[in-house]
Amino acid sequence: MLSDSGHNAGVLFNYFTPDIRLAHDTMKENGVEIVGEIKDFGDFAEFNFKDLEGNLMMVCSWQKKSPIDSQS
Repeated sequence: MLSDSGHNAGVLFNYFTPDIRLAHDTMKENGVEIVGEIKDFGDFAEFNFKDLEGNLMMVCSWQKKSPIDSQS
């Protein structure tokens, strides 16, 4: 994911959202230039977009693990 220099190269800033699909769809419906589709890595998902000046930005989301999941 982070080693994927082609997809994330040049990302200047990232934003967190609890609902990656809602953020993606809302931005797309409002004319934001989405760069690629949502990349889902299981407990982490992200997509890139360009701001009004053409800068590459990222929106990401991750699933919080409950304390029960963290115990062995």
